[in-house]
Amino acid sequence: MIIDSVDDTHIFVKTSSGKLILEYIPQVGNCSVLYTSRSRDIYVDLVDDPVTVLPMPKAEAKLLWETVI
Repeated sequence: MIIDSVDDTHIFVKTSSGKLILEYIPQVGNCSVLYTSRSRDIYVDLVDDPVTVLPMPKAEAKLLWETVI
């Protein structure tokens, strides 16, 4: 499961049922959840071992784009 652009603390807000939104995300041993965020404050609360992805150099981005097209 991919949860993209978690850049706001709304994911920690309780719903009308009293549950946190995070409680609706499956927590089973045979799957993974990938969170993406531009906010360090958010992702350090979500995962134990975050991975930081650095910006891609322009030459590498151009090569990737040309490969995809």
